Amino acid sequence: MKLSRTAAVIAVGAVLFAGGCSLNKSTTTPAMTTATADSDATNVPAEVPEFILHNGAKVSGPDTVSVKSGDTVKFTVISDKDDQLHIHGYDKEIELKSGQFQTVEFKATITGKFEIEIHSNDSLVCTLEVR
Repeated sequence: MKLSRTAAVIAVGAVLFAGGCSLNKSTTTPAMTTATADSDATNVPAEVPEFILHNGAKVSGPDTVSVKSGDTVKFTVISDKDDQLHIHGYDKEIELKSGQFQTVEFKATITGKFEIEIHSNDSLVCTLEVR
């Protein structure tokens, strides 16, 4: 099930509210932050997967992100706490700031299946499949 950015913000807000947290103390909507900028505007997927993380675990988002070699991998992540996302095989580490959307974008140059996980507890977010 794909959530729109607005629905994702509402869902994360509800999860955070239930847990006694707030998304961002200075604004009501999380800020968009780009984690990497080594992208190629061509061959970007039409639908950008979104992941919602709560207490170091995925609560929403696909189990697999599939792209062709040479395409741009792009997805968005929001977490209720500061953490780090690690993309195996590509050795990319993305800093996650509590309540802020992080857009991850890079060119798929290595074929295979790679785990994307939360660094603090090695929790699997999804598998990146590059064919």
